[in-house]
Amino acid sequence: MKKRLSRIIFPLLAGWIMTACSATDPLSIKISAPADTDDPRKDYTRILYETLENHPAQKLRIVFEPGIYHFYPDHAAGKYHAITNHSNLYRYFAFPLVGYDSVEIEGNGAEFIFHGVITPFLIERSSGITIKNIRIDWEYPFYLQAEITRKNETTKEVGIRIDTTISKPVYRDGRLRIQGPGWQFDYLGQNITFDPATRAVAFMAETARLPVDDLYAEKINELNYTIKWDRSATLPEPGHIVTFRGAMSENRLAPAIHISGSRNVTLQDITIHHCPGMGIIGEKSADITLDRIRVMPREGSGRIVSSMADATHFCNCAGKLTVRDCLFMNMLDDGINVHGTYTSVEEIRNRSEIIASLNHFQQSDFHFADRADTLRIVDAETMLPKQTCVVKEVVKINEYLFRIITENPLSGEIKPGDGIENISWYPTEFLFSGNTIKNNRARGILLSVPSKCLIENNTISVMKNAILLEGDLLHWFESGAVRDVVIRNNRFGECSYGGGNFPLISINPQMLAFKQNEYYEKNILVTDNIIASSFSNLIQGHGVYGLTIQGNKFIKTDTYDDPFRGQPIIQLHHCGGTKIIRNQFDNLSPAIEVDLPTFNDDFQTDIRNVITEKNE
Repeated sequence: MKKRLSRIIFPLLAGWIMTACSATDPLSIKISAPADTDDPRKDYTRILYETLENHPAQKLRIVFEPGIYHFYPDHAAGKYHAITNHSNLYRYFAFPLVGYDSVEIEGNGAEFIFHGVITPFLIERSSGITIKNIRIDWEYPFYLQAEITRKNETTKEVGIRIDTTISKPVYRDGRLRIQGPGWQFDYLGQNITFDPATRAVAFMAETARLPVDDLYAEKINELNYTIKWDRSATLPEPGHIVTFRGAMSENRLAPAIHISGSRNVTLQDITIHHCPGMGIIGEKSADITLDRIRVMPREGSGRIVSSMADATHFCNCAGKLTVRDCLFMNMLDDGINVHGTYTSVEEIRNRSEIIASLNHFQQSDFHFADRADTLRIVDAETMLPKQTCVVKEVVKINEYLFRIITENPLSGEIKPGDGIENISWYPTEFLFSGNTIKNNRARGILLSVPSKCLIENNTISVMKNAILLEGDLLHWFESGAVRDVVIRNNRFGECSYGGGNFPLISINPQMLAFKQNEYYEKNILVTDNIIASSFSNLIQGHGVYGLTIQGNKFIKTDTYDDPFRGQPIIQLHHCGGTKIIRNQFDNLSPAIEVDLPTFNDDFQTDIRNVITEKNE
């Protein structure tokens, strides 16, 4: 029998009907919508808990009638639970699918409304899980939304009018606090402005951010406040919508769906209108399919934010990862991020034993490796491979440190600070097809996997990079170097409009040093895309061998003023085997800037304006 998340046992509850089945068929359970005589806000968490507790090892098919169902944390299963890229908390789960083999949840278009800090779906140590045809939302969103009513450049203050139909603020001791049932953010914290006309992040919003801390407010009335600060910044424009989401250390409370240590998971026709973390996050899981997932604000709600962080995020997932025909919009972070994890060599104990450390504060308690996994150790500065080794044993010391004992002896070249990645836990194949990403803060696609990756037939318009390929041993510690990426037949609309230098396609591993004739990324094909942009800095490449840019149509638009006017559209540094041919340019005079190592290493182009003066 599977281990239960909680020892609480509830009496039999009304609201579900079991259907007899053969030993090989799943047990079918029908969940009835609230009757007219019921409390319309009836808590269905207890019903789901009872259903799962009484059938811990069976194959299940849970079918919801169309309707609206409410879920609260009060009677939910709970445990201390770590989620990578989120805060670790004692968490509550409405659907704790732990240790199951074959569960199908059919929503029939039902709406699931959540209250307070609760994770709707936990899929843990399970396989054969299918969830489809549901809508997920929260009664109260986990951010504050307001309109900028005025600005004063001299006194460095803005007026805001809070939309109290959306946000529930508290004013105390000269500060505005954000709150909801069972939670409160003591600081307004991270913020960004949106243009009400486009519902997208405002032009140059990165330069008009308020400080994330020490924001003091003066109350005028219940709706209107003046916010002051003493730092130099460009002030947001009156009429724009500003959103505050608390401090980074506290504003990723719960994803809508957490997949952990599981296999063969299919999510289909699910709409996530809001959640207090990422929409869907998978870690140390294999063979995941997302079909027609929509992360978007509820129409007519007035809300401008969907998920509080990434729409989707996959960390150390294996097998085939498929994301197709999805819509990701108005998140407060990226559309999708697929990567491994770099830990660091903390101490070398002997030729077969090292102490390793997790580095980012939102990686604590991440389960990095197991016996028989293959690890790759990379240089701290170049991020290039030094050695692979097979794990004999892993011993956890604490939430950040663990001891790794290897089957084969470690090289004498390994030193403290070098990175370690688990190459047993990358996708064998990644398909991202027919999706739309738009209007969100940050980037479209982040990709760091050494596998076959196909990005095709998507539409992307975001405030930073449309696509970022970036290994990182400095900040988020996200591994791995790409080896076979095809980016084709996509349409890139306006990107990089939020301010800052964010090329539309950026291949930018965070290498502190380059090694001659050795490269971090390899074999990237950018072909047959339409790139329609107001900006000139479109493609950037560092440390890549085998970059081909061919058959694309570049269109210069005039939606925004171009702060990079006159810059080369393609900039390359320490690249090899580069080919830039047969591209079309409308209203644009193309120029390429390369350093001498790139130019001298089998560089091919049919563009005449190649700049090589800016070389080291």
